[in-house]
Parts: sequence; structure tokens; C-alpha cells
Amino acid sequence: VAHLKNIDFFSTAGYSVLSRKLERNQMDAKDIFFSKKVPVWNQKLNDPYTMPVTVDILCLLIKTGHTEKWSSQIKIMFTNLFLTSPSILTIGGTPAERCRSEALCFTQKSSNSAISIYFPYKSLAMSIQQNIEHITSLIENAQTKFGRSQGSVQLLAVSKTKPVEAILAASQTGQTLFGENYVQEGVNKIQYFSQNHPELPLEWHFIGPLQSNKTRPVAENFAWVHTIDRAKIAQRLSEQRPSDMSPLQVLIQVNTSGESSKSGINEAELFELAQLISTLPNLTLRGLMSIPENVTDYTSQLRAFKTLAALKDKLALTYPQVDTLSMGMTGDMEAAIEAGSTIVRIGTAIFGERDYTNKQ
Repeated sequence: VAHLKNIDFFSTAGYSVLSRKLERNQMDAKDIFFSKKVPVWNQKLNDPYTMPVTVDILCLLIKTGHTEKWSSQIKIMFTNLFLTSPSILTIGGTPAERCRSEALCFTQKSSNSAISIYFPYKSLAMSIQQNIEHITSLIENAQTKFGRSQGSVQLLAVSKTKPVEAILAASQTGQTLFGENYVQEGVNKIQYFSQNHPELPLEWHFIGPLQSNKTRPVAENFAWVHTIDRAKIAQRLSEQRPSDMSPLQVLIQVNTSGESSKSGINEAELFELAQLISTLPNLTLRGLMSIPENVTDYTSQLRAFKTLAALKDKLALTYPQVDTLSMGMTGDMEAAIEAGSTIVRIGTAIFGERDYTNKQ
């Protein structure tokens, strides 16, 4: 507690407003929940992807002796925070000196903790790991059911809008393939792991719509792109791929449903675009991707996926390296595997609901 009084890491607005309310004995329960909206970043570790955790209210309560009065609200608040992130906030030190418990720690060094608060709960890390194990078992069962060889279907964990802590938790299960939809968010994560966890063999797939003015960071950072749907994007990616990197593995996105709201080319355009990609030196055409119409009927799901599979097989007659079908999400994964999917894209079923308020 003594350390807390001498460390300036409160967000200015949250600290001043709440401190005045405390002094006047005007703080009530809603202030505790409102304070969750005021982020505090761990700037001293130069770690922009440490999950923001609001500590204004807790530190003020500690400093003014109000912890007993508000203990139940504090427990609810931090339990809710931990359900969205198993974050550790440290002050000073190096990443290697961080606390690694399931507690929120305010510390100058892990060996010299000022205060550590722990509320028993099912941590996000445990939840993510259990979810991956469950999804993996579903994939394995589907492979067996439809006569697919084990390992023929890869799990792509869609981590868009999720913090690096969640990705790190997933990687601890052996998950290596991660999909990102937003260019800058994905690049930031790739660079974070390259700098802080170079030992992890992560493979990054870009799976979102791609504008021509954002192709360079994708070409320079990702290993795969699933959403090629026009010549200009393919040409720019090839031109901007660094010479010291292996060719970018790409998939052509096909709009199998014909919905105007969906990206992707139609069958008539597919083979012309494939021929162009085959001439680009820094791209390797690996297959097709689709986001079919959102239907719950298994027969309809299977029909759409078989359409894409037939196109892939036809494409492979000319381009033998074509071996990949990126199709299938949580609600239609089994039909996709029956039809021949080699990559299923699963997000919410692994990481939980998404928060789009800070997407880039």
C-alpha cells in the first residue's frame, strides 16, 4: 500500500473525479462500475497490448480505507474484468519480472509486490484452453465420421478484437494458426509476439476484406491471405512482399451464395484471377475461401460447401499446389469438414464474445 501512494499511474480524469466523491462521501455503487470504462495502460513496460485494467477505484479505496465498505462491489468488478482478461498489471521491471498468478498485482517487481488481490474464478486462460480442446475433439470426430485422415483439417483461431493475453493462452495449448480481420490490429499483434515471444511458432492469416491502400503491411507481416478477390490486390501484395520473405500463401475468396453483402468473386471470374496469380512471383495460390449464406439447415450448408470444393478440385487440375479450402465456422463446421474443408475458422467458440469498440 505504501508503494501505491508513491506511484503515479492513475488516469487523471478517473482519479480526480472519484477522489472528490470519496472526500465528500458521495461515491456510490454505480461509480465502481463506471470506473471500468476508464483504461489504464502499462506504459512503463512499453507494452501497448497489456490489457487495460482500471485501478483508479481500487487504489482510492485502499488509500482512504474504504475497502471493507465496498468489498462486494470490488469483487464483482474485478471478477468481471478477469472474465474478459487474465491481465497482470505491473509497474516497472521487465516482462520477465511480471507476476504470473491469477491475481491482479500492483507491483514494482514481482519479488517486491505492493499488493496482490485474488478472487477465485474460472480464468480466461483455462476457459480458452478448454474451448480449444473441445473444438479440436469436434474436428477429430468429424474427420473420423467422414473418413478424413486425422490432421487433414486445421483449426484457425480467429483472434480479432482479442488481447494478446488471450492469444498467448491459446498458444499454450499448441495452437499456432491465428486469423485477424483488421490490418493494424493484426500487425500490432504480430510485432508484439515477434518481439516478446519469438519462441512461439505462430502463423498469421489475414481473413478480412482488404483495401488496396492497406496491402503493404499485410504483405510485410502475414503468412497467408484468405480474401483475394481482385487482380489489383493480388498484384500489390506480390509487389510489396519483402524479398527476404517466402512467398505469401493466398486463397481466392468466392461468393458462392451470390449475396451482394458478401465479398468474393463469382465462378466465371475465378479462373482468370487464378491465372493472373500464378504469374506473380511473390504469391503462391493455395486454394479457395468462402463465407456461405448463414443457414442452419445442414443440407443447405453441405450443398454450398460442396460447390466450393468442386471449384477447388477443378482449379487443382491446372495448379497442382492448390490444396486448401478455408471454409466452416462454429455453426457449420461439420458440414464444411464433410465437404472437404482443410481450414475451419473459429473465433467466438474459443475466445468468447467480441468487443468491437476498439477495432482498428
